[in-house]
Amino acid sequence: MSHIFSRTNPGGLIASLAGLSLGVTLACGSDIVAVPLGDRVEVFEVDNAKAKNAAAGRLDVRTSDILNGRLRAAIPRPAMLGAAWKLSDLVLVRASDRRLISKAAGLGLTRVMPIALSKGWYSIETGSIENAAALASKLRRLPGVRSAEVDVTPPFDLREIPNDALFGDQWHLLNMSDPGIDVRASEAWALGYTGLGVTIGIIESGGFKNDHEDLAPMFNAAISQPTTFTSSHMTQVAGVAAGFGNNGVGVAGAAYNAALAQRLIGSNFATASALTSFNDSIDIKNNSWGPSDDGRFDFPSNLILNAIETAANTGREGLGEIIVWAGGNGNGSSDRVDYDPYASSRYTISVGAVGDDNVVADYSEPGASLLICAYSNGGSRGITTTQSNGGYTSNFGGTSAASPLAAGVVALMLDANPDLSWRDVQHILVDTSRVVAAADEGWIINGSGRLVNEFYGYGLIDALAAVTLAEDWEPVSQEISGSSGVVQVNMSVPDNSASGISIDVPVDDTVRIESVEVVLSVQAGAVGDLDIRLVSPDGTASQLSRSRIDPQDNFVNTVFTSVRHWGERSDGIWNIRIADQREFNDTFWQSVEIRVHGTDAGPGPCATADMAEPFGILDLADTLVFVVAFQTEDASADFAAPFGVFDEKDIGAFVTTFINGCE
Repeated sequence: MSHIFSRTNPGGLIASLAGLSLGVTLACGSDIVAVPLGDRVEVFEVDNAKAKNAAAGRLDVRTSDILNGRLRAAIPRPAMLGAAWKLSDLVLVRASDRRLISKAAGLGLTRVMPIALSKGWYSIETGSIENAAALASKLRRLPGVRSAEVDVTPPFDLREIPNDALFGDQWHLLNMSDPGIDVRASEAWALGYTGLGVTIGIIESGGFKNDHEDLAPMFNAAISQPTTFTSSHMTQVAGVAAGFGNNGVGVAGAAYNAALAQRLIGSNFATASALTSFNDSIDIKNNSWGPSDDGRFDFPSNLILNAIETAANTGREGLGEIIVWAGGNGNGSSDRVDYDPYASSRYTISVGAVGDDNVVADYSEPGASLLICAYSNGGSRGITTTQSNGGYTSNFGGTSAASPLAAGVVALMLDANPDLSWRDVQHILVDTSRVVAAADEGWIINGSGRLVNEFYGYGLIDALAAVTLAEDWEPVSQEISGSSGVVQVNMSVPDNSASGISIDVPVDDTVRIESVEVVLSVQAGAVGDLDIRLVSPDGTASQLSRSRIDPQDNFVNTVFTSVRHWGERSDGIWNIRIADQREFNDTFWQSVEIRVHGTDAGPGPCATADMAEPFGILDLADTLVFVVAFQTEDASADFAAPFGVFDEKDIGAFVTTFINGCE
């Protein structure tokens, strides 16, 4: 069916493409437009669908609520889910052949333009929002077209929250009043690592005050996007990451000798461009922004997801850009990192926030995809950094501040070892981040012996430990991936039931896990009703979604990511459970796929103690290999936290694993 419902003009290109003449009057002078976005169709109210660009509001309307171009009689005036959208006349298409698009659209090849740095993607200017909606709808149904969507500018929140305004120094870097509650940046600096030669890109809207006395010396205008607007938030973020140090004024960033660049987000097209531009010149891209932290699942732009993957796989001449992302401030709204497809991507480092009391900030979101945490406000003090008026503030906070602090520490790691890949960086952070709030009941030991917590990830980033391990780091072996294949479930999920239904999913591929992706297709009246939980063969649980208020319908090949299984073996029986824990919405589970990513785990079915041939048997040969590995401080003998340290805990963990034997 057509995806434009216009009060004033149902004809023209809409009728020629879709063969339908449709009309809905929602409000005086407004149109309803059903817009393909990612793998979904969202319904918007827009003042003028004939315009090339216009502000719009997303409506709580499903396409099934529309019959013959009109709202069904029983449908009341729909609620507005968000009013700060902008729609455009641009269609973004991923297809195998440019000529296929041009022929289907009835356009000359000059109208179909390739998108730089996004292989296989094209953009088409259609002249109006209504044309874009209709064309995207037509193209996405054609063989050979992998994705077709309208370019929109979604609403997004800068990830900073108000806090108690207390003046303070940079306790997060070197804590003079409460030693130990800092990221040990000064100790990394003492080894000579200050970020020199590394470039941090601040990816955000607006632009930072690049003539600020603590930002100007390292600002690289040649690889930055110019803007006339100065963002206070972006200026604060830049100062946390790389405020210029040792100049006798102001503040120092975590990487105070790193260069700074700015790239600007906006529409999905603009944001994807920011994430892929200068990816051989910008080493780290910090993102202190994200979808609204309202507890609702954000269905992503395929173009932005592709841009993140491209930057990670091709940036830095193949080593990959390091993409750091604020985990979000929506814990009070039952939000999770898992509902943000960008922060939860396996290609990004998601960062939570811990206050100066070494306890997770009450706003910081949990998640199976949360990798690490860093300091921000939440206790008694905020973060001191640069301000857009040319001065300074001590009141910066939120995961907006935690993320650039982590990005600065990553710059110190790249200073210590420029040859680190994006996966090397994640490995080092997992192995060196330190446990805080040890009494928190959320800490568990996963199947590889690592402590992990959905509010802290693998712990608080530690600059000294990270650069020390980075110095002589052996590159992680080539990434391999495995899959269960798509499992057809086709079962109804009981309504308002805590137990729900669960299925066992076998995975035969032997991968030493870094990340796990769960791809779900579920017909649901409200996705917020669903509680979704994954359990690995080692018994480690990943909570992917919890019941909350989110009236959006259906998961269609929706990807959830977990890093809680780091170091475990993938082969074995996985279990996934879905429970519909709220009333009045039917849920039908269609399919699931489990994808695993990491390194080759070897041929043996045993636990990590199976270190020598013959694999599948634990014997004297395994113990001898362990002894040699332990004496030489080889990573294969690093069985227990604290990782990077070889002590009696590693011996004890090996002995326990050896005694447990093969399954």
